[in-house]
Amino acid sequence: MEDDKQDQINTNEADITRLIAKDKTVLGKGGHVLSDGLKKGETSPLHKEKSISSGKDIAHSRGLKIIIGSSVIFAAVITLALVLFIYLGKPQVGASGAVASDVGVCSDLGLSVLERGGNAVDATVTTLLCTGLVNPHKSGIGGGGIMLVHDHKTKKSEVIDFMETATSAADPDFFKGDRSLLEKGVLSVGIPGELKGLEAAHQKYGKLPWSSLVDPVTSLARGGFSVTKSMDDLFKSGKLKTSDLSPHLQKYFVKDGSFVKLGMKIIRTDLADILQEISEKGSLALYNGKYTSEITDVLISGVTQWMTAADLKQYEVKYRDVVQTTYHETTVMTVPAPAAGPSVLSALNMLEGYSLTQNNPETVHRMLEAFKFASAQQQLLGDPDFNKEKVKNVTQTMLDKTVAAKHRNQTTNMTHPDPGFYGGLGVTLSGAAEGGASHISVVDAQELMVSVTSSLNSWFGSGVMTKSGIILNNQLANFQVPNSSGGTLSTQLNYIAPGKRPLCSMAPSIVVNTKVSCARRLNLGATGGESIPSAVVQTALNVLSYNMNLTVAVQAPRVRVSLSPEKVVYEEKFSKEVVDSLQARGHHLFKSTAPINYVQGVKKVKDNVEAYSDKRDGGRAAQF
Repeated sequence: MEDDKQDQINTNEADITRLIAKDKTVLGKGGHVLSDGLKKGETSPLHKEKSISSGKDIAHSRGLKIIIGSSVIFAAVITLALVLFIYLGKPQVGASGAVASDVGVCSDLGLSVLERGGNAVDATVTTLLCTGLVNPHKSGIGGGGIMLVHDHKTKKSEVIDFMETATSAADPDFFKGDRSLLEKGVLSVGIPGELKGLEAAHQKYGKLPWSSLVDPVTSLARGGFSVTKSMDDLFKSGKLKTSDLSPHLQKYFVKDGSFVKLGMKIIRTDLADILQEISEKGSLALYNGKYTSEITDVLISGVTQWMTAADLKQYEVKYRDVVQTTYHETTVMTVPAPAAGPSVLSALNMLEGYSLTQNNPETVHRMLEAFKFASAQQQLLGDPDFNKEKVKNVTQTMLDKTVAAKHRNQTTNMTHPDPGFYGGLGVTLSGAAEGGASHISVVDAQELMVSVTSSLNSWFGSGVMTKSGIILNNQLANFQVPNSSGGTLSTQLNYIAPGKRPLCSMAPSIVVNTKVSCARRLNLGATGGESIPSAVVQTALNVLSYNMNLTVAVQAPRVRVSLSPEKVVYEEKFSKEVVDSLQARGHHLFKSTAPINYVQGVKKVKDNVEAYSDKRDGGRAAQF
């Protein structure tokens, strides 16, 4: 039914396009008609036509006088405008901005913030709170994330880390031999950071009042919103049973024994009440206020108080330096450990030394090998606050172009079944969730850019929900524990410990031209568990190396690879030539009929903005 409606919309849009084209006109910005030719019988003031009676040419002197008079008036207006500019200051002219998220209504709310005079950080606050409301299976104030902020005018950038943190009760010996305790439920919940992170970003960069950014989302929660394609796809996939949801979750997402369906209306008055409190009190509402006890009350396991009020009160947002590399004429900026930004840079460093060709089997093979080397190195990282020098050294190795050259020299026409060949720990780490994240890219008229990913880790996080409607994360599943199913690790950098943040796959990134400021800028990120870095790299290559526009770059089919066991999953639009070649090179291939990850992004060249949200997930961007 919804597909039929969309087909009808597309048909109507196509009909309108044909009607416009029939007149041979082009619609300019603001709807002005710029004609590429004159209609039959139409004349121009300087156009010559034959007299019917004599056949002589008649110059339209009256039209010429009109043009001259208009020119004089126009010049006077321009002069007056210049005088006013000198005395009154710079006017708002020709500015553009965009918001790309996985929920169209949330992109619209974010864009409305920009149109009201807010900046990219303001728009991010509204948009991310909105996606947590409308797609609560992926993100929300019970989760955490990481944000890259880049001011293109001042060339200053920083990372705001608001990832979840292990509680004071998180003793690694508690999980020894049984990491399943970390997968779901109370013991998988980390101290959430999303609300603290948004508040910190707003306090440092925001322009509009905090309440004006939260209130539109509160209104949406009270008025209701439709079940998205993302949620509907999850429920139809069979990955969840209705019984997997807590009774409180079932109240909103299960109707008459079945999951809600695409387009059905959901009203969240419970979250609206929380958002109202957040509008008035800020993060104190959760971390040291009305809703603190609701969180701690549901996080008791046996006799263990898994999360305390002190844990919430003491949560800290971390400000970190950007990590970056060069890729040909561009600078690629991303987020550091414990996130996966270094993996993006490692892969790009290796691929920079090749002559890449779009849809070429050898190029795809080399790309997969680059992802394997990057993934192996990523395993050696951890929370820099717990082993600063070790994490710093591993990161520098991942950014080292001589190391990238060494990896190129090691790469042959065949892949290697032994994961130890690629370095790292020789295993695929446990815990990398398939979904449960949202990415947002925002660019404003003043060239402030925000690339942010926020996550619950798995679908609906831990499955634990407070009585007022906050869905809590299971981010602690990304930690390793002694003798876990992931094997005995040679490093303890990612062992769970109180106050520690686990490794994650998030990699929000921004690309700018190294020499020309107004040249192509690219703001993108992805969701999809351990495949996030590869999704970011593939999309970046499509734009930077193959000169695709952003829409085509995001829509192009993608692959993902894991180290142990070696496994390459490809989307069904990949050509048979590429698939057969990869198989001949020793890759173990699996075709996926479902999307393997999702990308959102904004591209800007000079003042021209292109924003696109991945249709695989039903996203829609908004721009002006």
